[in-house]
Amino acid sequence: MRARTDDVDRSRPGPVTAPEAALAKLLSRTRRTPGPDTLAIVGQIAAQGPAPSPPPPEIPGLTDLVEVGRGGMGVVYRARETRLDRVVAVKVLTAGAALTPDARSRAEREAACLTRVVDPHIVQILYVTDVAGAPAIVMEWIDGPWLDEQGAAAIPLAD
Repeated sequence: MRARTDDVDRSRPGPVTAPEAALAKLLSRTRRTPGPDTLAIVGQIAAQGPAPSPPPPEIPGLTDLVEVGRGGMGVVYRARETRLDRVVAVKVLTAGAALTPDARSRAEREAACLTRVVDPHIVQILYVTDVAGAPAIVMEWIDGPWLDEQGAAAIPLAD
């Protein structure tokens, strides 16, 4: 019998939590239904909150790295470039993603494409470097509100 999110644990009142639903999905692949002990452990882990982010990497020539975003391919940091005393953005592929040749190739293609584009609406690539074997793209830092905070209506479209 496959576990479903709506019947993970009928002995407890209340809705199924996200960790319980994720566990049910995982266990459905093994055709096992989680018991109350397993769900109690998942609940304790969920109550601890998300794991803290690892410390930022050490990148020669850059200081004061602060994480500003995280996605499927990597982490974006705001940093100070010491040589030219300017604020930059650094996109570093995460270790898991950086180990695949496809991810490395994708990051290099992204950087190569963006270096050829000069437009006030597209961030400028400054250079590409390696961080512990992972590609890191150093870009201009554009200060201001995030696009997701602005909403689609705030973005002017060309005629």
